Amino acid sequence: MFQSVLASFLTVLILTPLVIHISKHFLWYDDVTPRKMHSRNVPRTGGIVILIASFVGTAVYMIFFSSVHCLPCVIVIAVSMLIIFCGGFLDDIYELRVICKLGFQIVSSLAVSLSPLYFKSFLGFEFYPPLGRFLTFFWTVSLINAFNMIDGLDLLCPGISFITHLCIGIFFVVIGQSGTLCFIFAGALLAFMFFNRPPAKIFLGDSGSHVIGFSIAIIPMICDFGQYEPVKLLIMFLVVSIPATDVLAAIWRRKREKRPFFSADRAHIHHKLINMGLSEGKAVLFLLIIQFFICLSVGMIFFMKSLTQKVVVLSANLLFVWGIFIAIHYLNRSVNIKFQGKLPEEPEETRF
Repeated sequence: MFQSVLASFLTVLILTPLVIHISKHFLWYDDVTPRKMHSRNVPRTGGIVILIASFVGTAVYMIFFSSVHCLPCVIVIAVSMLIIFCGGFLDDIYELRVICKLGFQIVSSLAVSLSPLYFKSFLGFEFYPPLGRFLTFFWTVSLINAFNMIDGLDLLCPGISFITHLCIGIFFVVIGQSGTLCFIFAGALLAFMFFNRPPAKIFLGDSGSHVIGFSIAIIPMICDFGQYEPVKLLIMFLVVSIPATDVLAAIWRRKREKRPFFSADRAHIHHKLINMGLSEGKAVLFLLIIQFFICLSVGMIFFMKSLTQKVVVLSANLLFVWGIFIAIHYLNRSVNIKFQGKLPEEPEETRF
């Protein structure tokens, strides 16, 4: 396992400077707009190195440690990940219309949900296969968009993703399963964070955030949770609760304001923290600390004996995260009412 993680880590360290140079040559920059938080030209092609590193790390693992029977699942995942990367990369370069981006997400998610990799049970109850496949499709598309939306500040999306992959990988080690895929992505993200720390030399772009969201979405379908299989959906929803809750809030906000779901604004969780007076660095640090404690709280289920106790603990932690979001929402609204805030919302027209 160490060899595959090291391979992904070194791949990012070696390739990222080259990708930055190529991106600058072709002017593949993230456009500076009123909604964006950066004020200079930064390449947004980080997805290239994340994708290649994950493929290299997985290939090393397959060659030295895995068996042939895993190959069909690996092919399904690789093809699906390549599809979602292509959609994100084309959007990074050519600014695709929303319907085109969504098309890539749908095809990629369908490839997984129509394969043997889909949700089969929850809390001990077996899913009717069509329902399990639909939930898998919805889960995958949702996480792809959730991690895309949370990618608004330097280090935020890579940092949350790194902590998440590392946490789940350690969880699998503790229960005696293989967490190699999680550690491969954690290694790649750790290396990428050296280049994405403020002031960022490169952004993930849609290609990177889509690949990361997809990589986390497929974990419950391809990994064995052992005795914790009945609550794996709750575990996964808890560890992605920051981006997941943020996207749920965005859906509600845009529905309330009668705006398209994919329209842009400055009302995500990180925007609200900055609006309340935190610097960009402190906003990122605050969310990463919350993410760390969220992941740490998953360990509480190791001390729970019954399924009911596990469900109660995981649900309580999830409610705590939602409480933080609600508190930030009302604090931000109070700031806007009294002081007009520091970060006015500037929705942009969405290109369908």
